[in-house]
Amino acid sequence: MDNNDKFMEILEKQHDRLKQVRTTLGIKQNEFAENITMTQGALSDIERGKVKISTSVIEKLVKAYGINPNYIILGVGPFFLKDLNTFHIKFNSQGSVQWQEV
Repeated sequence: MDNNDKFMEILEKQHDRLKQVRTTLGIKQNEFAENITMTQGALSDIERGKVKISTSVIEKLVKAYGINPNYIILGVGPFFLKDLNTFHIKFNSQGSVQWQEV
């Protein structure tokens, strides 16, 4: 698997990460969707991977819940922006970014 394939695999798991954050918050789909001004059906389509997450949805997630966009998009860092100050970036020997809790 080359780097491009790895990157595409990371991007394709965005829907899983979004659902993981929502369920961690303990919020039902309909309430979560309402708070980011979308329908429950549209959120369900995203969480099932039928539809990609748009940048406008990511912006709404940040504003409504303080969700770390890097976590949703790339799977790096903590779930929430408020937790960023407890993490720092470290590069491993292959040049990959890792987040470590301080």
